[in-house]
Amino acid sequence: MNANKEKPMLNVDEAKAHILNTLSKLKSDKIEVIDVADAQGRVLAKDVLAGRDQPPADSSAMDGYAVKFADQENVPATLELIGEAQAGTVFEDTLGKGQAVRIFTGGIVPDGADTIVMQENTTHQDGEDSVIINETSHLGRHIRYQGHDFKAGLTLLSKGKRLNSRDIALAAAGNVANVSVYKKPVVALLSTGDELVSAGEATKISQIVNSNAPMLANLIDMAGGIAVILDVVGDQDNALKTAIENIPDVDILVTIGGASVGDYDLVQGVLKELGFNLGFWKVAMRPGKPIIFGTLPQPDKADITVLGLPGNPVSSIVGAYLFLLPMLDHLLNADSPLLIQSKAKLTEALVENGPRQAYLRAGISHDENGQLITNQKEDQDSAALLSLSHSQGFIIRPPHAPKAAKGDLVPIMLLGNLGIY
Repeated sequence: MNANKEKPMLNVDEAKAHILNTLSKLKSDKIEVIDVADAQGRVLAKDVLAGRDQPPADSSAMDGYAVKFADQENVPATLELIGEAQAGTVFEDTLGKGQAVRIFTGGIVPDGADTIVMQENTTHQDGEDSVIINETSHLGRHIRYQGHDFKAGLTLLSKGKRLNSRDIALAAAGNVANVSVYKKPVVALLSTGDELVSAGEATKISQIVNSNAPMLANLIDMAGGIAVILDVVGDQDNALKTAIENIPDVDILVTIGGASVGDYDLVQGVLKELGFNLGFWKVAMRPGKPIIFGTLPQPDKADITVLGLPGNPVSSIVGAYLFLLPMLDHLLNADSPLLIQSKAKLTEALVENGPRQAYLRAGISHDENGQLITNQKEDQDSAALLSLSHSQGFIIRPPHAPKAAKGDLVPIMLLGNLGIY
């Protein structure tokens, strides 16, 4: 038996489980209180309770007239007009028999009234002190009763919820000005490679513009983290070692490039020199096989979690979707993942898959019946960004998946306006 035989690669699920198990020992409980208006995308650290009833009193859902139901059963009915109730004010008197109050949407229903008649179903001339009801309204019609939406003290939003604009509206309506959220995890992005230059710089034919760092920084920001883009490090052991030794105080270090087996793929070796505890290297997936994961001890500080991604941009983003996003979800204690998976119907056949789980860039849309449909992009090269930008997701092909025919349902990962960004 060959003792030097390489261990089998983890599959995607095994790799993710290993990461989350490691992170459970480092789970963040850092909390801050922020203005609810600034809480888009943040994850709640405490339940949000309603501070008042909504609506706070019986109010009108329409512009019209507040009346007693019995006074407008037989139409046309002429009622004495005794005042008005607009939003933001209260009509102080009590409505009597044969009387009506002009009321506007959001206005508090006067005492004595039990029904709202829409303005369109009445006749009233400016200056007149009466209104004619032309069409009977049902008892209680167009009244929003106190607490109809929610009562004071109700849990509006639960701990672990990642807030969207609709949630913010709900909290604000409950008179909640501030919310407790988990602090954003800080992620350092360290790009490696002599060939890399920043966008906008003059480039030589031998150089590559660093697209990975801004791509991943945007993804981290969208996922609720803070990205710190570090200076690019060339392919020299000492320079890489110095850069890693001087990593700022972060929760996650993401290295980009240098994760494979080439002569200039130095990341794993340098990390090991610094005491890196390797969790795994290489995952049975395509693209993105050379993934590195582990923890890096820090003097007098908590260990840094390290995720090493390949340098090819499609490999890098697939690795980030599959592993970095769940890491951020976990550190934020989010109750649901950002990554959205579904199924779609193929519009053209697929060949059988090999031993690694494949993620094929794909067009995804809806057919005339609302069914998700998909087709793989022609260019599946791991460095091809045009097909990545023009994709709405990935077709997921399990290891050794057989041929799939047009019309078959296949698992997909949704991106863009259909899912995550």
